[in-house]
Amino acid sequence: MIWQKWQVASVAVGKCVILLLGCLAVVSLVSAQPVPMRGLPLVDQAGRAVQGTSLVLLNFVFTNCSSTCPTQTHELVVLYEELAADVRSKVRFISVSVDPLRDTPASLRAYAKRMGANLPSWQFVTGDPIVVRQLLDRMQALGPPADQRRVEEHVTSLYLFGTDGNLVQRYRGVPIDRQRLRDEISRLVRSPRVVRP
Repeated sequence: MIWQKWQVASVAVGKCVILLLGCLAVVSLVSAQPVPMRGLPLVDQAGRAVQGTSLVLLNFVFTNCSSTCPTQTHELVVLYEELAADVRSKVRFISVSVDPLRDTPASLRAYAKRMGANLPSWQFVTGDPIVVRQLLDRMQALGPPADQRRVEEHVTSLYLFGTDGNLVQRYRGVPIDRQRLRDEISRLVRSPRVVRP
């Protein structure tokens, strides 16, 4: 009888430990997101929740853009290809749509394919317009006032976030300084404690 009670108690404790470890893993994934994205249910071009623990290079786009967005996306494709394989595997590109009403996961997937950006660690992100607006407000991606915002006027900057989710550096997005980005991303991946401001 005592042995059976001990077995039941051991199983209960084991389940609690597994549940606790699972919760910690989820918290770890959430906390690894860039700080402005935390708590926002966003999805990528495959309809998957946006999560991960890698270094993040983030920018803003919309698929109907005929000027800056395709040019910047092309430059980022070239940058991605210039990164060494060991660096590429530890950095994630995130392109957030500023036009969530039109930019569905399917249209973002088509855009990524058309631009040659259909790459394993590149997420094109959208979500409910209210949620996307929260992110745009947090990052000041569209200028005020809110009732006069136009997607064509979104910021073109690039934002590099560390694995802790904090902003490491903001870069000019037009034109992209690929050499600087390549060097600084590589340095962060290979020597995460050495960060140049």
